[in-house]
Amino acid sequence: MSEKIHSLLESFTRRRFLQHSAATGAALFLIGAADVPPAVAQKPKYSILVDVSKCTACMRCAAACEAYHKEYFGWSAEGAVYTKVSVIDNSFSVPQLCLHCVDAPCAKACITHAITQLDYGPVTYDTDKCTGCLFCVSQCPFQSITYHPNEKRIYKCDMCYKRIEKGMEPNCVRVCPRKTRSFGLYDDKVAEGVNLAKQKNGVLLYPGDASTLYVLTPKQFERLVNSADATVIKNGYPADSRWVTDVLKYSRLAWIPVALGAVFYVTKWTKGQPKGA
Repeated sequence: MSEKIHSLLESFTRRRFLQHSAATGAALFLIGAADVPPAVAQKPKYSILVDVSKCTACMRCAAACEAYHKEYFGWSAEGAVYTKVSVIDNSFSVPQLCLHCVDAPCAKACITHAITQLDYGPVTYDTDKCTGCLFCVSQCPFQSITYHPNEKRIYKCDMCYKRIEKGMEPNCVRVCPRKTRSFGLYDDKVAEGVNLAKQKNGVLLYPGDASTLYVLTPKQFERLVNSADATVIKNGYPADSRWVTDVLKYSRLAWIPVALGAVFYVTKWTKGQPKGA
């Protein structure tokens, strides 16, 4: 009779342990999942179309970008880079800004949610949440995020989203004297880019993959696609950057089964010890 009671108690204890383990595992999973930054994979609402042929490297866009961040956020660190223009072979001027990727790898890689993607496209960042881990810098496929070592914070184009929310266009678009950049609804800019590329017998880069689109002539594309200085010009969107950041993101949950396994092992080992050990 005592053996039967002991067996029932042991069975009940095992069931309680499994129930508690399952509940603990679910709670840990929810905690871990909550730590995974959300990413926006839907089609963006707005777009910036860049016609590389029109750029003369006047640098007004860079100055306007710095002025915007100083006005809206109070950031005026010397040497901070939000956007830039690279001049290659003294012939090709390439505006380089954040592409505001659809399903942005930098937002997925950020462990503190300092980088987020708004539902209408822009990839923004909160410097107060930034810890300087540089995951975002390493995962950006276009090297569009810079880190200021003295300020210990990142800097990048955020599409002047504060202006967009007020119904205005980005500051760099506003000041460009040659209309190198144009701003508008995403579908309209894609259609405009397709037509412009046909006129030039050239290419439209990143429709469907990014909010910033580039139009280049065949000569520009041939020269710039292999240039280390034109980091925003690729032979198609580097889609592998997304699955790499997916691996990084979900690898943060790997400690859950390890923790549960350790708890189970310790519990089982403790039960196997003689009383008083």
